[in-house]
Amino acid sequence: YAYMGNNLPSYDLSQLYNLPPNYPLNNSDGTANWTLTNPLSYFLKNYNGQTTNLISNLNLSYKILPGLTFKANLGYSLTRLHQTSTNPASSQNPATANTATTSKLTYTDNDNGNYIIEPQIEYAKTISKGKFQAMVGSTFQQNKSTGVYLTGTGYSNEALINSLLAASSVTVSYNNNSLYKYTALFSRVSYNWDSKYIADATFRRDGSSRFGESHRFGNFGAIGAAWIFTQEDFMRDIKFLSYGKLRGSYGLTGNDQIPNYQYYASYAVAGSTFGYQGTSVSYPSNIANPDLQWETTKKLDVALELGAFKDRVLLKVDYYRNRSSNQLTYISVPSQTGVSSYLGNLPAVIQNKGMEFELNTINL
Repeated sequence: YAYMGNNLPSYDLSQLYNLPPNYPLNNSDGTANWTLTNPLSYFLKNYNGQTTNLISNLNLSYKILPGLTFKANLGYSLTRLHQTSTNPASSQNPATANTATTSKLTYTDNDNGNYIIEPQIEYAKTISKGKFQAMVGSTFQQNKSTGVYLTGTGYSNEALINSLLAASSVTVSYNNNSLYKYTALFSRVSYNWDSKYIADATFRRDGSSRFGESHRFGNFGAIGAAWIFTQEDFMRDIKFLSYGKLRGSYGLTGNDQIPNYQYYASYAVAGSTFGYQGTSVSYPSNIANPDLQWETTKKLDVALELGAFKDRVLLKVDYYRNRSSNQLTYISVPSQTGVSSYLGNLPAVIQNKGMEFELNTINL
């Protein structure tokens, strides 16, 4: 748990270094001098910020039977930011300020809470010359964000400037209430035969609240294999080569990193300035897209790893190819619809491929 309080001045007074050294702060009648500015006025603008951050985690493990283990990872975090900033009329130039209307309080309060629960069951067993491992698990995750940004103006008494109730007018500039849920079921099996041949496969089914009901879940998986050929008998006579591995994998991954609530139509409030006969005005802020679905990427990877002279020289050569489809992006539409774009899946395939080389040496 961490707490931080901040009451720094809202203005950097060192920026006033170029004022004349004999610049008077007060007039002859004792009032503040505003010929250029009044440095003392910035001390009347108070800022107070409080940030709290709670991060908690719990890991559990229980051995049910030999080779069979239950595990669980649980986490919860909560971050809160509370800020108030005052700008009283007495801190402003009286030539342009009105003590009845220009005093202002800015108030913000934001919360972000997240929890995750991941239970798993793992099984390991030696079969012949190899080791077999299997795992099944699930994920339950939720993120909730709330926030409000308020501005109070029109204080008749500056002593009450920290109270929104004393303001003649309160404006809501920002109000957020967002909920994101994610769940998944995943599994993995692997087999290592005599530390020479390794094969593994994964499968997962993911669900996200950022998509419509008909496209909320997606299936993804991968397969991989590796051959450590320096463990073979025919490699025993090659003394300088201490390690050699050839591996490859192919899989499908999903992406849901988009804003919440994009699959249905939502409205925004124009604000009190655009009210109609005392009533606030709402207008469409996006186009509903119930067909919004997971972005997918097919990944192919082949690599060769070599170690020489007792691993003093390590070389890795890697070839990769990624093909992304159903990409989540904003699609432009005519402005006559009321919006300039909407979030959708682009019916195109973008390919990224390349080679990577890595060389590490121990010279001394």
